[in-house]
Amino acid sequence: MSQTIDQQCAKSAYDAYNTLRNNTDKEKIFSYAKKLPMMIIHSGLPNALMFKLKDHGVFVKVLLEWLVGSNIPETEIENKINSELLSDATKLRYHTVKAMRWLEWFNRFADTEN
Repeated sequence: MSQTIDQQCAKSAYDAYNTLRNNTDKEKIFSYAKKLPMMIIHSGLPNALMFKLKDHGVFVKVLLEWLVGSNIPETEIENKINSELLSDATKLRYHTVKAMRWLEWFNRFADTEN
């Protein structure tokens, strides 16, 4: 039986959480993840991701890989944001909804960290 989109989203977010919770900057990453949904609402997905790309590139990479469905070299993150998210308004709306759902799951898992 195949998984629903929500189940796939939760699994991806949980895998990302498990990977990032061992990062030395996990507190900053988790804090950014909690703020990101509001940043997306106010500034849009591409701007919110680009804003912290240098500080939280690992987190942005994981989220972007979920959105586009493929591995992305770290040197190509900025280009991928421009090509995937800014190429078409319909794609941008789709990826924004998908990112918000993923962040909801990721933040649920991050909230268990203490």
